[in-house]
Amino acid sequence: MTPNVLALYALVALTVALAVGYLGRYVIARPPVGWMVGTDIAVMVTALVVMPFAYLHVPVGVVVSIFGLVVLTLTQLTLAPVLGGRWAMITAPALCAADVAAYAAGWPVALLVINDALLILLVVGVVNLWAQAAVTPAQVAALAAALTVYDTLATGLSSLMVDFVQRMPGLPFSPVLATSYGRTRR
Repeated sequence: MTPNVLALYALVALTVALAVGYLGRYVIARPPVGWMVGTDIAVMVTALVVMPFAYLHVPVGVVVSIFGLVVLTLTQLTLAPVLGGRWAMITAPALCAADVAAYAAGWPVALLVINDALLILLVVGVVNLWAQAAVTPAQVAALAAALTVYDTLATGLSSLMVDFVQRMPGLPFSPVLATSYGRTRR
């Protein structure tokens, strides 16, 4: 096994440990939208299926802007119980600005580290928000089943995800946990 693969496994293990630790200690303020229901899962699956197609056909700047807005919002939501609302409102934009600055400065290692840290924060926050918003095991199973079928088709039988992932390396707010960019095409 290569060092990059081992490092990736370590990042995944760190993400799981942080999510469990966060759940045991912090409560995310739930948005005032009620409980998660089956149609929410259907909307989520639809969005996750449609987004990669859309992202392949819009300018990269638009994709980065959309991801940046999502990252900023979810980072602030995740950090608020830990740091307090005011500090989360300062820290989240600072982390996002650091991601963009590392890209603009041409610092690929800094971009990789900041991007991975933001992605881990997002996973911790989203998992905890779902757990605290009373997502049922049946809903999780339905989401997992739908995404497994989609991932099999999008990754195994078409080039959709490969095309998407090849478009994102080295960009800020890339939704890919990585330990290196390999050879990037510019």
